[in-house]
Amino acid sequence: MIRSERYKGAPVKMYAYPAILLILCVGLLAGCAASSTSHPHPSASSTPADSHIIPGISCWPYCLSHSYHNKNVLFGVIPGSFSMGHYMGVPPGPSVSPDLSTDRIVQLKGDHPFFVHLYASWKDGITPSLVSSINTYRKQGLYVNLALRYGPPAEVGNIAAYASWIRQSVLSLPQVTVFQVTNEADVGSSVDSDGHWPGAKHALVAGIEAAAGVKKSDQLIGFNWTHNIAAGANREFFASLKSIGGSTFIHDVNFVGADLYPDTYYPIPQLHTPIKEAMRSLLSNLRNVYMPAGGFGKNVPIFIQEAGWPSVEKSSSTNPTVLNVRHNIEKLLANAQYPRTVTEQANVLKSMLASLHGYGVRLFQWFDLTDATGGIGDGWGILYSNYQPKPAYFVLKAAVDGTNISSGHAHSPRA
Repeated sequence: MIRSERYKGAPVKMYAYPAILLILCVGLLAGCAASSTSHPHPSASSTPADSHIIPGISCWPYCLSHSYHNKNVLFGVIPGSFSMGHYMGVPPGPSVSPDLSTDRIVQLKGDHPFFVHLYASWKDGITPSLVSSINTYRKQGLYVNLALRYGPPAEVGNIAAYASWIRQSVLSLPQVTVFQVTNEADVGSSVDSDGHWPGAKHALVAGIEAAAGVKKSDQLIGFNWTHNIAAGANREFFASLKSIGGSTFIHDVNFVGADLYPDTYYPIPQLHTPIKEAMRSLLSNLRNVYMPAGGFGKNVPIFIQEAGWPSVEKSSSTNPTVLNVRHNIEKLLANAQYPRTVTEQANVLKSMLASLHGYGVRLFQWFDLTDATGGIGDGWGILYSNYQPKPAYFVLKAAVDGTNISSGHAHSPRA
């Protein structure tokens, strides 16, 4: 997904992309193969077992003796706003009050570790405004999870140049905790996903190896995957990474990310399968089928980099173009087994959170913070566009605080 947001007066473009966009996007470019170059393994001081990146969370996320079943999941959010109208020519409107974004995230965080998931692209580079936003979040005690996108490439197919940019980016951002190398390199159906661009899988492997050679011991690197409905495609993606990168690549990966949007961009396996069961099916396949095909054992944690499900309210627009786009979005989401209300969005989030245990999931990040203001009415946020809480806010807040949503311990954010 693409969205623009302003932080403390400075415009920042951030990029994230949803799972399957077969209805909205056309075209598939074959990936060009360009072999990556291996590097020596990092020194012992930078091995995952030595990582103590978050105070109070002993050996997170590499508690090897019990991490696979550990229920100590951390949380985060993508701090933007998004509308599916972007893919049909109607982008989100401007934020109502950009300065409230960081304040709301800090309130959501409370006294707990909490992540913000940001995006940078090779073509645009690490901009001063992005660095400023990262520093603002860090000063507020937030951890930054940064995706370093391959596409659209600065130089199409130049894997060595991309790896060099990754190396420079990691070296220049010691304040970033988690680096995601490429974004959805397995998705080729959309120009908005890295898999559309030639050499994406080779770029992923080369980027991981480049990052591993320079990262600090308290930084984590990995990549993300998103569910593909094509038979065999998911296992094939992981197996191809193993074939390209071999043991060096497998050793260098600290986490495997997942972007999961059940009942949204793709239907859940059976029409009446509850969201919880659909999520558990996706996570089970990732943990027990796809990751082993890539050579990743149970000690490698899963980070849910993006998970989302929109409410869809009545459109506020009278513009014929907007209304036509709204109609197309309604058709796209017609397969949903639940009404697209804010109440049901909160229930879906509850079900997603209830599905996490038993698969080695250590991080869950919601897509995204606020609803868009473009008039389409598809609300992906846990806050309305005026930054007031939706019911899903209280669900995530309770999860962050470790309280029961029915206990009344989750309070509305301050105005």
